[in-house]
Amino acid sequence: MHIGQQNTWTSGDIQSFNNSSLWWVEGFNLEAQMSDQMIEPVRIDRLLTGQQITVGGRTIQPVARAGGWYGGSQTEGGGGAAAWVHMTPVEVVVHEPNGAKRHVATPDTTRQAIRGIVAAGLVVAGVCLGIMLAVNRVRLGRRPQ
Repeated sequence: MHIGQQNTWTSGDIQSFNNSSLWWVEGFNLEAQMSDQMIEPVRIDRLLTGQQITVGGRTIQPVARAGGWYGGSQTEGGGGAAAWVHMTPVEVVVHEPNGAKRHVATPDTTRQAIRGIVAAGLVVAGVCLGIMLAVNRVRLGRRPQ
C-alpha cells in the first residue's frame, strides 16, 4: 500500500508525532488493521504543510515531506509494530501582500555536500587504480624473459 496525501499540521500535531503518534500521520487505526494478523509494511509518503506565519506583511508557510515505512503484527499472545519515519524540508510558500504566491525551495545542502565528497573519493580511487595498473604493466614489461 502506498500513501501519498497532503496534510496541514500544527506545532501540537508535531509534538504528538514526536511522541510516536504514527497513527495520526497515517490516519489509520493500526490496531484494527492488526487484529490477529501480520500486516504488510506500509509506505509513508506525505507532503505536510505547516501553519501560516505572518512576517512583515508577508505570510509564509513551510512544506515538508514525511517518508518511511511501518508494519506490525497482532496475535493472541501479543504483537508489536515498528516504524521508520524521516522528515525533509521541501519548500517555503510565500504569500505576498498583493496576493501573489512564490515557492522558495529549501535544498538539502548537507546531502549535496556528501554526494560531492563521495564523487570526489570515487574519482581519486579510480585514478589510483589506473596508476597501479599502469605501474604493474610497466613492471611486467621490464622483467627478463
